[in-house]
Amino acid sequence: MASVLDALAPSVIKMIKDMLKEELTMLMGVSMEINKLGGKVENLEAYLADAERRRINETRVQKWGKKKESKQ
Repeated sequence: MASVLDALAPSVIKMIKDMLKEELTMLMGVSMEINKLGGKVENLEAYLADAERRRINETRVQKWGKKKESKQ
């Protein structure tokens, strides 16, 4: 029985390592995507803040803001 386990151990260990490598690769990819999305959200927040500031003074931006509000 011990010889069977000794023969299977390297295969099982390789299989576990491959599964872990695949899982880590996927998790790292998700982490990078979350970081990219975070950057996009920051850009959107800055854009919206700028639009809000401009809405006070610019008629064109006021019209755009009213269109967006009526669609919600």
